[in-house]
Amino acid sequence: MIITTKQNDPIADIKLADAYFRWALLGVVDVVGDRGLNLVLKMVGMERYTRMPVADTLEVVSGLAYNDLSRVMMGYLSVFGTADQANVLRSGQASARYAMQKNGELFHPPQALKTRQGSVEDQINDSLSTLIQGHWVVSHRSGQEYTAWSEETEGHFYYHLESCPVCAGASATEPVCLFFSGTLMESLKWFTGRQFDVREVACRALNDPACVWQISKQPID
Repeated sequence: MIITTKQNDPIADIKLADAYFRWALLGVVDVVGDRGLNLVLKMVGMERYTRMPVADTLEVVSGLAYNDLSRVMMGYLSVFGTADQANVLRSGQASARYAMQKNGELFHPPQALKTRQGSVEDQINDSLSTLIQGHWVVSHRSGQEYTAWSEETEGHFYYHLESCPVCAGASATEPVCLFFSGTLMESLKWFTGRQFDVREVACRALNDPACVWQISKQPID
């Protein structure tokens, strides 16, 4: 895999809530430890975040942008994900757990999803709608856009994200948003109690108009 910088990416400078950045770093630490995170931060010239001096709040406090998160994620993928991409996937899952435990009240699933009633397809659909709405609320609090939507086909659901912070400002030879694949997988598990196969099938780092994740309709557990 070859990762380079994408010039003039319109979403690279979108402001990022501090908590999203903090939870991403904590997700990395959960898998590769403090030394692993420090190695990644040093590689991308962001040593100032070694001690995570960012607030645990869903507000733009430190002036972070999507490009800052992307730099860390691309560095992490380069150092720890080239040989074993499961590391990055697991970190994304850990990050989602931090998000749901800290601010799960922002996501207001319908009653049927809370009680896990209805078909598996209905639960997935409600989960994706809940995630999109929650992220939209967080983004608009700081005057930013969150452009995402879901669609259903006979065999899968698809999650489209035009404003993907994981690969903002990056170009690559293959999809690189494995961290968000883990985040999406864990979020679905949080709402439904089941685990689903999630795979990125389009990526802005490949000059696709949006990052797209394919989600199986059948649980893998």
